[in-house]
Amino acid sequence: MNPAFKDLGAVVLFVEDLEVTRDFYGDVLGLEKKFDDEVSTLYSLDSIALFVMQVSRGNEQLMGEKTAVPRANGATSLLCAPTDDVDALHQLLVERGVQFISPPVTQPWGMRTANFKDPDGHVWEIFQDMGQ
Repeated sequence: MNPAFKDLGAVVLFVEDLEVTRDFYGDVLGLEKKFDDEVSTLYSLDSIALFVMQVSRGNEQLMGEKTAVPRANGATSLLCAPTDDVDALHQLLVERGVQFISPPVTQPWGMRTANFKDPDGHVWEIFQDMGQ
C-alpha cells in the first residue's frame, strides 16, 4: 500500500454568512447544489466536493481548533478553477456583480488568468491554458 495522497476529495471553506455565500456560489457562480443543511452547503465540481460551512460550525468540526474567514487577516489560499474561455467567464461574472481583483491577463507560463474573492475573502483564480 502506497501511503501517498491519491487525490483531493473535498475543500471546505469557512464562511460568516451562509445565506450570502449560498447566493454567491449558487446564483452568481452558477454551481450546482448537492446538499444543504442549516450550517453548510455542498457544491459539486467535476472531481471535487466544495463545502461552504458556517465558521462557528467549523470550530466544532475541528474539535475546538480556531476557525476564521480569510478577510479577517488576508488571503490564506488560492483556489484555481480551469475554464475554456477566461475572458468570456470573466465578462459573465462581472455582469453578475463579481468584483475581480485582477482582470484577465496572459501569464509568462502560458496561462490566461483572472482573480476574484468570494464574500468571505476566499480568493479564486479562473485559468485557461493558452497552449504555448
